[in-house]
Parts: sequence; structure tokens; C-alpha cells
Amino acid sequence: MKHSILAILLIHTWGLAQSDRGVLVRATKPELRTLHLKASYPLEILPYRVATLAAEWNGPIVAIDVEEFERVKKGQALSRIDTRILEYQIQEAEANYQYAEKQLKRYQGLHERKAVTEQALLEVELNHQVAEVTLNRLKLQHRKATTKAPWSGIISKKTIELGDFVTPGQPLYVLLDDTQFRGRASVSGKDASLIKKGLPARVSFQNIQTEIEVVISKVAPAIDPETRNLEVEVVFGGNSELIRPGMVAELEIEQKTMENAMCIPLSSILEFEDGKGVYLAANGKAIKRMITPGEVNGDKMIVLSGLSPDDHVIVEGQNQISNGTQITMTEEEQ
Repeated sequence: MKHSILAILLIHTWGLAQSDRGVLVRATKPELRTLHLKASYPLEILPYRVATLAAEWNGPIVAIDVEEFERVKKGQALSRIDTRILEYQIQEAEANYQYAEKQLKRYQGLHERKAVTEQALLEVELNHQVAEVTLNRLKLQHRKATTKAPWSGIISKKTIELGDFVTPGQPLYVLLDDTQFRGRASVSGKDASLIKKGLPARVSFQNIQTEIEVVISKVAPAIDPETRNLEVEVVFGGNSELIRPGMVAELEIEQKTMENAMCIPLSSILEFEDGKGVYLAANGKAIKRMITPGEVNGDKMIVLSGLSPDDHVIVEGQNQISNGTQITMTEEEQ
């Protein structure tokens, strides 16, 4: 009987001792970091440039040298309009020009000998100029009868077939330049002041596991009044067999660098009626402290105000305590 009473007394005494120790918590000091704050936005991939190639002369198509989705080189002939009538006109114009050339030389000689008047020489010079202009115009039209690629790329669309009669301005092909790409993103208006031309960024393609370092090449002069976003563009090279216009990637922009940013674990932050706060461990008690939170960086949150580097922020056991609770702390130095 005496032994039982003694055991009960020992257990009760041990329980009181444990109660006096308070709630067991773990605390850590805020971590001071140099942070490179970034933001990510969906990026629409566009061809570097697009051209609609149109007919510059009229007539039936007599030759088509490329089809849709074929790759072409700068200066390569794509199609040709019937030029037989033009060729006859050029032959006639060349004959007229040669005659005008001979007449001009003859009249210049006569004029030097005072055998013809100044007016007669002027008329011959005018005929020579007209013959020359006519010949050059017909030769230019002959060249325009052949549609050529203005730069290397890929034919994304062809709208003609052999024998079609075309007229000036009629679209024939759409040519894409996929030697480089453009990316366009809408940046949140609240970040607009941080975005500048030349700012480093990164393009990420998750589906092909590719990342490309870029810089911001264009920034819209104003925020879109409907979306409240700011349009930005980047230009980059890449494997055209993997990257294609119409794909969606992610644009990661480094917005700013923060020196000595005070960071604490997200899990340590609690929601109180008057805002966000934490519990500090001080003199064996939990002390409530309200904070001004900043941006989230991974599993940490930046604290803008409310803490000092020497504070001990409770990071485990904070959900079991309240302001003034007796605690026992195990500290992890950073």
C-alpha cells in the first residue's frame, strides 16, 4: 500500500515538472539571403517574320517550283507567270532602243557641224530616253513575272495551282522565317515598372525540356487598358524541328535583386484576426509578433518588417501555443 502511494506521488511530481517546462517547440533565426526575384508568364511562340508573297504581274501560272511546307532559300524561284508576250515586247523595245541610240549619235554629230537645229537634237534625245525607259520597264516586268523568296524560310501556305490566272496583288504564298523565333508575353501591370528593354530572361519549354537565355527585345509603350497587362517580346534562335510557331512556353523574368532579404519558413506564419504574424521564443514564453510579409520565394517568405535578425521564430509547435504560453525551445542556429 505504501509503495502504491509513493508511486502515485512520483508520477504526479513528474507531471508537474513537465508542465512547468511548457510546450516543446523548435525555433530558428530569420535567414538573411541575397534573392533574385523572378516572375513567370505564358509565352506565345511566333515566327520571327511572316511575308505574304503576291503576284506583281498578270497572266497564267506556267511553273510552280515549290509546294506547301517546303523549305526555300533566299532568292529561290517559287513560281512563274507566262512571259511570252512580254518577251516579244522586250525584243521590239530593244530594237527601238538600238535605233534611237544610232539616231542620237548621228544627230549629235550633225549638231556639232551645225547641220541640224537645237530643237531637232532635243527631239532625238527625248526619243532615246523614251526608248530606254520603255525597255527597262519591260525588263522589270519580266523579272517580276517570277516570284522569288525574299529570305530563307518555309512555305506555310500556297494558294495557286498550275494554269491559274493571277493579277497584281493576288496572294500566292505565305513564307515563314523559322531561323529565329519571337515570343510574346503579357506581363502583369503591377510589374510594369520593373520591365525594361535588355532585361535578362529565360524561355522554358517543359514539353521538350529546353531552356534558352534571352533578353527583353521589345516593350509596349503603354499598358493595355482592357487587360491591364504590358506586352513584351523576346527574340531567340533554336531547333526548328523542336520549336514551332504556335507553341506555348514560359517566360521567366528576373525582376530585381534583394540584398539581405529576411526570410522565414512559410509554415511558421499564422493568420490572426489582425493579419499575418508569428510566435517568437523569448524568456521561456511564446510572444506574438505581427509582420509585414513580402514575396514568396520557394518555401520561404520575405519579411519586410516586424522582425530582427536576432529574433527566434517558432517553426514547430506554433499551432499548439498562444501569446504568453510557457515553452521549452530547441534552437537551430542558421
